[in-house]
Parts: sequence; structure tokens; C-alpha cells
Amino acid sequence: MKGLTDMKFKKLASVFVAGALALSMMAPAFALGGGGTTTTTPTTTPTTTPTTTPAASGDSSETTASVAVTSTTNVPTLNVAVATTGAIAINPYRLTIEINGEDAQNVLYSAPIYAVNESNCKVEVALSATVTIGGDIVLVGSAEEVQTEEKDAKNVYLTLVTSPVEDNESAEPADDDDDSRVLTFEESGTAYSFGGEDDELEAIILEAGDEEANYFAMQFVGDANTNTSDVWTTADTLSASIVLTFAPLALDEEA
Repeated sequence: MKGLTDMKFKKLASVFVAGALALSMMAPAFALGGGGTTTTTPTTTPTTTPTTTPAASGDSSETTASVAVTSTTNVPTLNVAVATTGAIAINPYRLTIEINGEDAQNVLYSAPIYAVNESNCKVEVALSATVTIGGDIVLVGSAEEVQTEEKDAKNVYLTLVTSPVEDNESAEPADDDDDSRVLTFEESGTAYSFGGEDDELEAIILEAGDEEANYFAMQFVGDANTNTSDVWTTADTLSASIVLTFAPLALDEEA
């Protein structure tokens, strides 16, 4: 009996030892503070898998795939400011008039009309202008024809001078350099132009808005007959219409 009892006791002791070992191995799973459990999740580094479209599959030894390609075209923003009005003073009796704050006796004068290119590209400027006469004015084609022996002729020589300028405050266009364009009006109601497809005079080029030489000026210049015996009246007038066309041009390639 004693041997049997000792054997049972050893079996029970073994069960207790195994149970204690199992409890000791489970102990880390219990929270130390609140009676709940904490679970530790292994940290992994996320990975990104490229998105691809599988090529077509089939029974042959070749497969095909297609790629769609799109494009964008960068275009400039045209931004050109132009004065909308102008005036011509005809002064055949050489009366004193004020020009740029000073007294003058010009027989024919107009203040410059300015435009400025504020675009992010160069622009090509084409111009068309028409002059219409009123009263008894006669347009002539040269300054030499203004003063004639015919005392009753109200002759007027009129040109429109256009060129790039340095500012839009007081600069007047030049009429004698490569960038100048001069139109002479010989007929009332007829359009005279430069920069068009059929014009002899080429367009004016203005630099981009953040560069120099992006201003240009237009000015009517000419003469009127001061020797006529026919009295000039307020009905003797000149009116003009100017149409400007601006087209974008590529910037110069930087060195």
C-alpha cells in the first residue's frame, strides 16, 4: 500500500509541477496593472506594389501590350495695354498752343499714343490705319506739296510714325531707324498698313513684358498749308481709326 501511495503521490506532484510550469509560461500574457491582457503585434515595414496591367496572354509565343500617351501644349498669355483715344491739332494760323507743358506754334501736332506689351512672350505688332477728312482738306503725299501757289488749297501732309520706345510717358517714336514704320496718308478713307501678309513694311517686334523695349508709340506727324486764302474753319478736320493686331512670338533661347 505504501508503494502504491508513494506512486500516486509522485504522479500528483508531477501534475502540480507541470501545472506550475504552464502557469509560469502563461504569466507574461496578463497585464500587470488592470487585470486585462495585452497583445504584442510584430512590426512590419509596408511595401508598395507598382500598379501594372498584365499583357495579353494566349497560346502563342508572343504577347502584346498598349500604352496610352497624352501631351500638354504650353501657350503664352497675351496681355497688351493700348491707349484707346488720341487727338490731332491742326493749327494753320500758328496760334500758341501748349505741348508737353510748353507753348508751341506747331502747324500740326498729335501727342504720342502708347502701347505696352505685358505678355510673357514677345509679340509681333501689325497695324492698319484709316484717315477721314472733313471740310475742304486735301491730303497730299509729301511735305513739298503742302505749300502751293494755289491759295485756296487746304493741303495737309499726314503720316503715322510708329516705333518701339523706352517709356510710355514722354518718348516720341523715331522715324529714321530700322524699327520705325511710317505710313503716309494720301487718300481719305483708305486703309494704310504694315505687318500684314501683303504689306511692304514688316511688323514691329516687342520684347516680353519683363524685358526692355516692350513699349511702342504711335504719333501723327505732318504739315498744313498756312498760305491759303481760303479761310480754315472748325469744319476742316481729320479723324483716324487705328487697328492693332498682336501675335505671340517665341522667346530667344538662353545661351
